[in-house]
Amino acid sequence: RPLEPVLRLANPQAPRSALESTLLEAAIVAARRDKTEIGYEEIDYAIDRITVGMVKQTGTSFPQRQRLGAYHEAGHAIMGALTPDYD
Repeated sequence: RPLEPVLRLANPQAPRSALESTLLEAAIVAARRDKTEIGYEEIDYAIDRITVGMVKQTGTSFPQRQRLGAYHEAGHAIMGALTPDYD
């Protein structure tokens, strides 16, 4: 089944390059899992990774780092709230 319509449902305004990046990331994940085909699980993971970022395994247990990360994310939220038509 063609995957572009499925990806378009996830983000209808995404440019074609973003769809290609998502599929590339999904292919990398599939290869790491020793799969020969990209499945919906890999696409879902790729969408999360591209939109949210890579899961960090180290450095998040330090309170100062967590506080800095919270300020950083709050900055994104404030800019989104102040930007017209941000949705």
